[in-house]
Formats: sequence, structure tokens, C-alpha cells
Amino acid sequence: MLLHHSYLARSLAPLVITLGLVGAQAAQGTESGDRPQLYPVPIDDRWGFIDETGAIAVAPKFEAAQGFWGGELAPVQVGGRWGYIDRSGTMAIAPQFDAAGLFSQGLGVIQQDDLWGFVDNQGAIALEPDYVWGYEFGEDHLAAVAIADQVADDQAARWGFIDPQGTVIIPAKFYDARFFAEGLAPVSVAPSWTGYSSWGFVDTTGQMAIAPQFDAAFSFSEGLAPVSVQGRWGFVAPDGSLSISPRYAQAWMFGNGLAPVQNLDGLWGFINHQGDVVIPFRYDYAYSFSEGLAYVMVEGQPAYINPAGDQVWPAPPSSR
Repeated sequence: MLLHHSYLARSLAPLVITLGLVGAQAAQGTESGDRPQLYPVPIDDRWGFIDETGAIAVAPKFEAAQGFWGGELAPVQVGGRWGYIDRSGTMAIAPQFDAAGLFSQGLGVIQQDDLWGFVDNQGAIALEPDYVWGYEFGEDHLAAVAIADQVADDQAARWGFIDPQGTVIIPAKFYDARFFAEGLAPVSVAPSWTGYSSWGFVDTTGQMAIAPQFDAAFSFSEGLAPVSVQGRWGFVAPDGSLSISPRYAQAWMFGNGLAPVQNLDGLWGFINHQGDVVIPFRYDYAYSFSEGLAYVMVEGQPAYINPAGDQVWPAPPSSR
């Protein structure tokens, strides 16, 4: 998942997990088969990858890294440029881009000269960098992109959705958008400065499936989507009903049956689909589970935990 531009100022961070990173990694699914599971970690000012046990699988040699999150390639930065490695740690696409996001549906989203496009798994340009901004392709084979030269009240681009051939499937008429998951995508129908609760969800035909009524929204995962109502976050179901009432300071997407949420005291924990707290509020920050682990911050330090709440990396002192 690319960074969610509305709250991360449209700049790449060393670790993109979305909403994230939360975001796409949960929605894209976590079925892995026999392929190795790898997770980016910072070690001594460099980034490497651990396996699901917390052991170093790819030596820390990158300036920055993002995760695989269900895909076969992961973005890494070398010499100030971004490329992709495969799950063996081998450089699959040489570092050559200004920025890079996740691979999904056989395409990776990249930035060149302040514009965004897509490459195939050989590194060849599949869709020219013609977009002001963009997300990876969702499971419905549509990607949200900001297209320039669209008339808007306060910006030179509007958001729409393209297919892998670059055909505009849903016209660029939205002020913001996220990626498709489970047949729906969050979109904003008014600029943020209006203060209007402008976020709703469209289906793959571009029809509004959940009417605009939220202050902000992220994509669906495991049947629920995080939404903001009057400054508090909860979760909406596909029929538009609030399945988990808005009562959190922030919330990310579900993965492995759990969603990270921030309480009003500023601490993060994880809830289940019924809204029950499963992993207590004890983290400075927490991201969605993907491929069995979640990235968290504990007393200012990065860590990974499993769905039981056990710290996998770095190994807790009692297990060293």
C-alpha cells in the first residue's frame, strides 16, 4: 500500500505499512502458501528483513524498505533510488525510481520526476508516469490515480480509477480516493477545506454504494472499513451500518482478524470484529497485521508482534 497521502503529507516513509499502512496489505489478503514470509526491519540505520520467527533473513543493507504484504516483490532504497527485491532477497528490479510503492496484480507503482506510473515485474514501464499520485492496483484490478488537468475548485487534479491497461474505468471526479477492496473503494466528493463529511464508498461501476457521510475513510478488509465520524473512528459494514461505533482516536484496517485502534489516551491496541479488545492498549503506535505479524512501536522502539500479542522481533529480554 502506498502511504495514505491525506495524513502522511504525500511523502514516502522508510516503512510503508498502511494504514496501511495500514492499508493494502490487509485488504490484498495474506494467503502465502509455501513462500517465505519476510518483514522489513530497521537495524543500525539500515533496513533488512526478518522471517516469521524474528530471525534475520535478508541482511540490513538498504537505506529504506517497504514490505511484501502479499506480493512477490518489495520496494527498497539503495543510493537514494528505489527498486525491488524478491523474497530471496535478490534485487529483481534495479534501483532507478524516485519512489516506489507496493506490487499488486503484477504491477508496481513508481514515481519519476514527480509523476506516478506503473512497472511490470521485469522493471519495464507498463503505464507511463502521467499521474499526479496513485495507489497500487486493488483486488478488483482497479487503481486509484489522480489525473491532472481535471477541473477542480482547489486543485489541478481529480481522482478516478484505471484498469491495468491504463483505461479510465471510473472518471476522475473525486477529490480523494483509496484503493478498491472487497468490491468497494473510499472516495471523497468535496475538498477537505469545506469541513463537509464527504467520504463514502463507490462500487466498481463508479456508483455510490455507501453515501458520503464520513470525515475520512479507509478501504475494506475482512468485511469492515475504518471510518471517522465527528473526530472519532469506528468501522462500517458494506451495507453502510456502523458495525463498531466511532469511539477511537484512530483506527486502521483489519488483518488476521484484528484491527489496530488508538484509545483517547493515545495508546494503541487491537480489537476483534465484535469490538472487543484482544491485545491491550500498550503501544505507541500500531499497524495492521499482514502475513501473520504486525509492526508496532514500543517505548519509541520498533517491534513485530503476532496475533497473540507476543513480541517476535526483537526477541524480548526473557527469551534472549
